[in-house]
Amino acid sequence: MFTGVPPIVANATSALAVSPGYLGSTLGFRAELRELPMRRLRREALIAAAGGVAGALLLLVTPAKLFSGIVPWLLLFATVLFAAGPMIARRAQARSAEGHGLARWREPGLLAVSIYGGYFNGGLGILLMALFLILYISGPIVRRPRLYFWLRAAFLSVTLVWTGWIAGAQLSIVQLVAFVQALIGGFNWDVFLLAPLIFVIWAFVALCILFWGRGVYCGWLCPFGALQELLHKAGQRLGVKRIEIPWEIHERLWPVKYIALLAIIAISLKDMTLAFKAAEIEPFKTAIILHFLRDWPFVLYAGVLLGLGLFVERFYCRYLCPLGAALAIPSKFKIFDWLTRRPQCGRECRLCATTCTVQAIDPIGRINPNECIYCLKCQVNYHDSQTCVPLKMRARRAAASPAAAANEV
Repeated sequence: MFTGVPPIVANATSALAVSPGYLGSTLGFRAELRELPMRRLRREALIAAAGGVAGALLLLVTPAKLFSGIVPWLLLFATVLFAAGPMIARRAQARSAEGHGLARWREPGLLAVSIYGGYFNGGLGILLMALFLILYISGPIVRRPRLYFWLRAAFLSVTLVWTGWIAGAQLSIVQLVAFVQALIGGFNWDVFLLAPLIFVIWAFVALCILFWGRGVYCGWLCPFGALQELLHKAGQRLGVKRIEIPWEIHERLWPVKYIALLAIIAISLKDMTLAFKAAEIEPFKTAIILHFLRDWPFVLYAGVLLGLGLFVERFYCRYLCPLGAALAIPSKFKIFDWLTRRPQCGRECRLCATTCTVQAIDPIGRINPNECIYCLKCQVNYHDSQTCVPLKMRARRAAASPAAAANEV
């Protein structure tokens, strides 16, 4: 903040920067955590998570000017609590020894501290840190289909409602065009810091593309993408029939979004006003920023895209999104490839290819990193013994011949 960075940006980026320290501290206390009753540990973890999310969401709707006025009092509270910590701990231990334990205050106190931590440790930073952990240690999540389903639904709901409709933090090709123009005409950080939440998300996405490609944003943080997927899931529950585009047609529709990207950038080099009009291929302004309160042609266009998305999951993301195309280009240089596959994928089984959110898996089982949005659905199938065909075949062989199954790798 002393360097001129807006307070909410400083708060969020600070939370993201110190998150490895929190993770390291947790690992350092793993022996003590093992001694706690699992039921209590799970309950208190849920309370802490709920409080952190509540504080984070509260920060997202706090005006920057108001937050600047609150910061000194938050710092004072943290300083007093830190200084009085040893004394509070001694008194609590003494009262516990006398049989007057403070157990009834433990959970309300945990909730209050978690809300404080979620608020002062940077709302959006906590949301991004949670996403980083989901993707980085995805194994325990994808091995539990119900946990994955509800976790993803909850995360997409927060992305849509809070990040999109309330905070208005929807990335756009317009911002990328403005960045290109700034590089050409003289770069100025102040322009980009006018929208602090968008700046933080862009910084996070730029870093994480090295790990997971475009899927970090397109699959988890894009409010319009979340809206499409949630509507599609609702449609499936209501009996709307999912349509799988034939691979030959699907593959030839991919270039449309790249053509749109190149056209918008080319136009921007000549006329920025016309480029902004061309960027209306994005329905983000209508559906997310203006909440559909716009002239009827724009609302009709967004509605048609969402309607198509009921039948073809994430139709806009697949074929029309110039921002997705822009993020796909650096995705070629991602360092890690953590999506596991089996030799039978695409040969004996095409389940993942037919259920992929954006049809990013080709007929022979290869995942296209340019199109993958890292939703992790294929990884859930991979580990689910009730869904994965190779695992079901292995179980049948094990039941028929235990000796042969014991020798199978």
